[in-house]
Amino acid sequence: MTKQNGGVDLKLVCLNFDSEIFTTDYEYNGFLFENVYVFNACIVDDAHGVEQIVYTPEKGIEFIKFENGGYLKLMD
Repeated sequence: MTKQNGGVDLKLVCLNFDSEIFTTDYEYNGFLFENVYVFNACIVDDAHGVEQIVYTPEKGIEFIKFENGGYLKLMD
């Protein structure tokens, strides 16, 4: 899938989700998220490199980890 967003092509083919585990605890760079869903990108756009997305039903997307080690975190 390709989506045009302000002149930038964003490509996300699919996300892998392990439905057997449902929720888990996730820690990265000193941040701890409890009882969350973790989605792993299976094919990513080279320009953006999203590796994982951490989601909770209460807050939505709380954390995005990029392949280059960067991240975006939802501030409370």
